[in-house]
Amino acid sequence: MTSLVVAGTMTDICVLATVIGAFHREYRVTVVEDGVSTLWPEIQRATLDIIGRAYGRIATAKEIADQISSWSR
Repeated sequence: MTSLVVAGTMTDICVLATVIGAFHREYRVTVVEDGVSTLWPEIQRATLDIIGRAYGRIATAKEIADQISSWSR
């Protein structure tokens, strides 16, 4: 299985479409919580909730960097 880390703008449109596409292609998806944004805070929260419950993992940039850093030890 291949992993994919997603960051970008318009969480509710572009990011969500990317995540769903990757999920259906059997990628293990992680969305960078503080690396995505959209115009409306309530839509941002709802979209991240949907992604986290159905399509992948939500993590902060620091959590992802720490995990990658631990691989080289």
